[in-house]
This record gives sequence, C-alpha cells and structure tokens, in this order.
Amino acid sequence: MSNIYDPYIADTAKRYVNNQPVLNVDELFCLIKAIIRKESNFNANAINASKKEMSVGLMQINIKAHNVSKELMLNPIANIDYGTSYLVYQLNRYKNLEKAISAYNAGRAISGNYITYVVPVLTYYAFYKTTQLASKASVADKTKQNSNKDIISENEGGYINLKFLLMFAVAMLIIVRLFK
Repeated sequence: MSNIYDPYIADTAKRYVNNQPVLNVDELFCLIKAIIRKESNFNANAINASKKEMSVGLMQINIKAHNVSKELMLNPIANIDYGTSYLVYQLNRYKNLEKAISAYNAGRAISGNYITYVVPVLTYYAFYKTTQLASKASVADKTKQNSNKDIISENEGGYINLKFLLMFAVAMLIIVRLFK
C-alpha cells in the first residue's frame, strides 16, 4: 500500500531512527504511516477543530500547543517532519510503543485513549508492517521467511501476517468485553 507521501515518510524515518531506542527504520516508517492514517487518512488539508484546540495536517499537529502556523503544518513535508519529531520525543520519553502512541495523541501525557486511538494505530501499524514485509518477500523472489516475530503464509491474494491477525483478534475481544 503505497501513497504519494511514502518517499517523505521513508526519508523522515531514516533521519529520525537513530534518535529513539524503540524501533528500527522500517518499523518507524510503518508507525508514521499508521498515525497519519488514523489522524487524517492521508489528507494533507485535514483540519480538526473539534479537538480542544485546532489540529491540522497529515499528523494532526496541534498548532496552538506547539506554537506553529497553520500554513506550515498544512505543508505535508513539514507536517511529517514535525509530527515525527514529536513522536520520537514520546518514544524516548516512554521507551514503550503503546505509551508513546497514547501520549502522542493526548499531548505529553498518557490518557485513557487506548481503544479509540492506540488500538487503531497499532492495527494500522501491524497492517503496514505486514504489507511491507510481504513486499520485501516478493522482491526477494518470494523467499519464505520464518521467524518467531513474523510468520508469513501465502494466500490467494498475497500474504497474511499471522501476528497481525492475532493482534486484530485480541483488539476485537477487548472491544467486545468493554461493551458487554
């Protein structure tokens, strides 16, 4: 799943990967995409005035809290860079993926946004990791890759990451239990 922002996201991930202790460059790339997907669905002109203060752009930067201009944050390249900088700050602060994602959304603090924000971001993250891994596998003559982290099986339409399916199933169980 490629889009017009992938080259900018890849460049940004390469620049920031050594500034945080949690993810490798491919994982950071996938996480940035997952956050953009959740925040704006890749709409560079997204504006969310329903939050406490106006948030704009691909990564929904809060322009008042971060003291930046709306025009600057509507620039996709600047927005991806600024959003990734803030994400890396949270990864360094918490050294935990889920807590960093929660704090990225909540603004410097971890909040109770697990089901509404963290789970969808982690689901998109797992999806992008799966598609990226499948893409790498197809480039390498579709060599089967087996490891404890990612088990890939070929299916009619491509590849399915069993870890992703397991994460999705767990997320659905959590949601079902919350609403019982």
